[in-house]
Amino acid sequence: MRSRATLEGSEARELAGRRYGESRFSRSASPLLLASSAASLAAFVVCAVVLVARVSRSWKSGKDTSLAKEAVGGSFTTPLISGQRTGILSPVWKLCHAHTFLNPNQLENIRSITSVSGLAHIIRAFGPYYLVVGRDEQCYYALDLVTNQRLAEAFFGRAIITRTRWGLRCRLLSGASQFPRARETHRDQLLAALAEAEVNWRLPVYSSAGKRLSRLEDLLVDSVLNFQLEQHELAWTSVAYALLLPPRRRWSNRYAEVYSFDDVVERLRRVPLRGRACAGTHVLYSLALLSAVDRQHSILSAHSREVLLQFLGEKLAICQETQRSDGSWDWSWWEQQARGSSVQRNNDYLKPREERLLVTGHMLEWMSLMPENLQPSYGTVRKATGWLHANLCEYQVRSERALCILSHGTSALVRLYATCTAAP
Repeated sequence: MRSRATLEGSEARELAGRRYGESRFSRSASPLLLASSAASLAAFVVCAVVLVARVSRSWKSGKDTSLAKEAVGGSFTTPLISGQRTGILSPVWKLCHAHTFLNPNQLENIRSITSVSGLAHIIRAFGPYYLVVGRDEQCYYALDLVTNQRLAEAFFGRAIITRTRWGLRCRLLSGASQFPRARETHRDQLLAALAEAEVNWRLPVYSSAGKRLSRLEDLLVDSVLNFQLEQHELAWTSVAYALLLPPRRRWSNRYAEVYSFDDVVERLRRVPLRGRACAGTHVLYSLALLSAVDRQHSILSAHSREVLLQFLGEKLAICQETQRSDGSWDWSWWEQQARGSSVQRNNDYLKPREERLLVTGHMLEWMSLMPENLQPSYGTVRKATGWLHANLCEYQVRSERALCILSHGTSALVRLYATCTAAP
């Protein structure tokens, strides 16, 4: 028994010695293990930070998306832009080639646009795939300057689309803005032009660095979530909403303030025409478009519909009374006493003939959207189109302001031509 105890004791001491040796070996190697552990910990921290950032970004994105869907009363799977076209305002560039009404010199000059406002006029009248010429003498498709900010930066000197918390936004021109050519003149002017041209809203938008920002439809998302009924200019916003939101009738901004097309009609009716862009004709164009969309989708209440038609009828009567003998309209067309008397001009950058070209083209545009029972007389339209076509063909393009005249003038002639040649 003693020998066994001695043996067991010696084995225990040997085993303890081995463990002690291993412990000593481990202690001697502890700096290496600590360095390895520190590296593993650092890697773990980096992964955790990246994971948290991704989760936070996903949460923010989900929050913004839910707000966008809630803005139009939809669910996460409901697209903001209705897949159903309004069918009211067919794109001008699909109805007829606007080139038919212009001469080769005009077509060559309008390619050399220098601002976002000019780009919007090109897209709405001549199509999103119209070729424009940059300062580097390179040709670009008009829509590519919207979806590819690297090309926009080369063309305008700066990217025109910026990423916001709510979506995408085109920079707006203000008094002391840098790079004014890379900003739109009116709020949602580019959005309205893209809506009128019926572009593919699922197209991706890329940054100047080539990184995918989002999709084109996020221009509308940002506009809806930042909508204010009292915003400075509502005409272009209402055009975009009328073409993209129906059959929805209401939406809400990021402050949970709910608006409807009835609210827009009431606000636009109270806008004074004096001092507004293009002699106030954009206000009438947006109202006439809302009336046209309402005839298909019933986006207005019965009361708003009645009030709107009465308002448009009154303005149409004034237009027919103030039309000049040659068929044109001038800047103060809304003044009853303008007919047969000297007219006080409220603009300081257009010559009288250019002024009448601008107003007459805009006037015929909104008249072409009127319902059958409120159409202008045949004589009114005949004189106006005759004068507009004759003078538009002779008009010399000397500045980018001419793009506004040519865009709206040709659009009016194309729509009226399509209406007259449509099968009964």
